[in-house]
Parts: sequence; C-alpha cells; structure tokens
Amino acid sequence: RLLYRFYEIQEGQILIDGQDIKRMRVNDLRKQIAIVPQDCVLFNDTIAYNIGYGAVRDPEFKKMVDDPDRKDELIEAVTPASKRAQIYDFILKKKNKWDTVVGERGLKLSGGEK
Repeated sequence: RLLYRFYEIQEGQILIDGQDIKRMRVNDLRKQIAIVPQDCVLFNDTIAYNIGYGAVRDPEFKKMVDDPDRKDELIEAVTPASKRAQIYDFILKKKNKWDTVVGERGLKLSGGEK
C-alpha cells in the first residue's frame, strides 16, 4: 500500500531504481507498477472462460466468451495467453482440458494452478 502510495510514508523513503517515489507523480508511479493480489478472482466456470474473461473489454472477445457455440474460437484465442502464463501444459493434462471447471474462486485448483 505504501509502494502504490495509497498512504504516504511518515519517515524514511521508498526507492525504485534509486528514485524516491515521493518525487514521482502518483499516476505516473501507478502506471509502472502491477499489483498481483494473493487471492485471484475466478468464476465457477471453465478454464477457457476464466482466461477469456480477462479480455472482455474487447467487444469481439466478449462475444466469444459469452457464446458457447464459439468455444473452439475462444480456445484458439486464449491459447497464447495460457502459454505465456505457463499453464498450457497443465490444461492439456486435465481430463476435461479447457472445459475443466475450476470451482467457485478456483477452489478446485491449487494455489500455484490459480
């Protein structure tokens, strides 16, 4: 929270590459930092749906996610992301592959699988 400047530190300093974050504009700082929450948001749906949901701001992608008849197209679209996330091989080892239901909040997956 301090690093993201939700709160200003009272003493000392936080440096990124030797630069004091107090001297940076908050918006500029936040554009350079990614926050990865410990508890990820997953829907009680398939692996393909959950990965695809990450791109639903794109209207065409949202149509693929929402249309069960476009499942093959969705899988083709999310495969590169699954490979970048190094989860592709895990998906293919699952009995139902892309159709594996992850459970509410991903309860059917281990922490590393999430």
